[in-house]
Amino acid sequence: GEVGNEKDYIATRVSYALDLMGPSLAVNSACSSALAAVAQAAQALLTGQADMALAGGAALTFPGHGYLYEEGLVNSTDGRVRPFDAAANGTVFGDAAGTVVL
Repeated sequence: GEVGNEKDYIATRVSYALDLMGPSLAVNSACSSALAAVAQAAQALLTGQADMALAGGAALTFPGHGYLYEEGLVNSTDGRVRPFDAAANGTVFGDAAGTVVL
């Protein structure tokens, strides 16, 4: 297999590619991962552990096989999201990624 192809290695791979120094870690806390990463970065700045920090998150579905409703989960029964609507019956997950510099 490929060396360093595990999702948890992304932080160190980015640090290496950008020639960054200092702590490098991956945070995984479900829906709050990006916010937890920003909080960790802010703490490193406040304590003087870092002068600058990159923090972000990504939610990607691989392989993408389409939408599948399963009874008892949070997915919408018809594959549609209706926020603030009385007919709302669940959510549909999407793909996204973002990074901030602190």
